[in-house]
Parts: sequence; C-alpha cells; structure tokens
Amino acid sequence: MLIHKALIKYGYSNFTLEILDYVDPAQLIAREQYYFEKLKPEYNILQIAGSSWGFKHSEATKAKLKGRRLSPEHFTKLQKLNRIKAIKVQVLDTLTQSISVYDSIREAAKAIGCTNPYIVKLLKKHKENVVNKPIKKRYIITKIEPMM
Repeated sequence: MLIHKALIKYGYSNFTLEILDYVDPAQLIAREQYYFEKLKPEYNILQIAGSSWGFKHSEATKAKLKGRRLSPEHFTKLQKLNRIKAIKVQVLDTLTQSISVYDSIREAAKAIGCTNPYIVKLLKKHKENVVNKPIKKRYIITKIEPMM
C-alpha cells in the first residue's frame, strides 16, 4: 500500500525497478538481509528477511478480519489444509514413560500446557528435530518426519 500511494503521489517516472543481484535460492534470505542492511529501503515495512516480524495490520484491517464469517465449506477446506501442513510430533512423558503422538504442534502444546510457538522455537533450535531438554522438566518432544 505504501508503494501504491507513493506511485500515485510522486508519479511512476520517479521510480525504478532493478535487479540487484542474481543468487542461488539457498542464499536468497541471507542476500536479501544484506541489502536491507546496506540500502535501508524506505518503502520496505519488514526489516528481517524471510520474516513478517514488525508488520502490523491497520485497525481497519483488524476490524475487517474480525468481522468476516467463513462459510462452513470454506472452514472445512481450511481445516483440511492445516492438517496437511501440520507437523506431527511425539511427546515422551519422562515421569510416566508414556509416549503420545500428536497430529500437530498445537495439539501437543495444548496437551502439555505450553504454547505452540515455544515448541516451534525449540525444534528449530535443535538440529536433530528432538528437544532433548525436557519441557516443564518432564516432556521430550520429537518431530515426526513425514514419509515420502
């Protein structure tokens, strides 16, 4: 929206679109961050490459999102998509030695009484997809890789 407003205000002839670099897709995020830091682009809302951290919806957009109603069919489609994207995890309760498998991190988080962003952060931190340090001094989380 910022760019759209600026184009209208200052005119298209006052803007250019250039390719700054050709990079390997694996290096894309690092290179984008490099240019964020070097050029400090005025119209870029986000300052961390590959992240939406710092983005805030306007109050009007928040009200619109709160007021929308999904049809039952649309809601069912969204549920199916979320199940497909969900990351399955195994939870070992070290006190009872029982193992539970959950279809999503959200389900596991709810079951053990913590937040799903906390589990996601811990799984990202541990390269082997296993959180070796027990959550709440009790639960060991292991990401279950999908079978191909």
